[in-house]
Amino acid sequence: MAHCEYKKPIREEPRVTVLCWVSRIGERSWDHLDYTVSTGKVEFAIGRITQVGYNTRRTVKISEKLRKSLEKYAGKPLKFREA
Repeated sequence: MAHCEYKKPIREEPRVTVLCWVSRIGERSWDHLDYTVSTGKVEFAIGRITQVGYNTRRTVKISEKLRKSLEKYAGKPLKFREA
């Protein structure tokens, strides 16, 4: 699943920065890789994708090794406008 919320068009910016972090880790998903696209002062878009662990057509629990790796990149969840 993916969600993107556009805020402003990017026009003639010499540089934009895309940041990404893990905002939620579940038992079978590390759902929420959150993203921001900005210049540091102006935010152009925010987004979120859900990643699910699976093996041969079935979801599987996230291993402790993967969980520990993901926790290194943990951050605060983004807030989106209501649909």
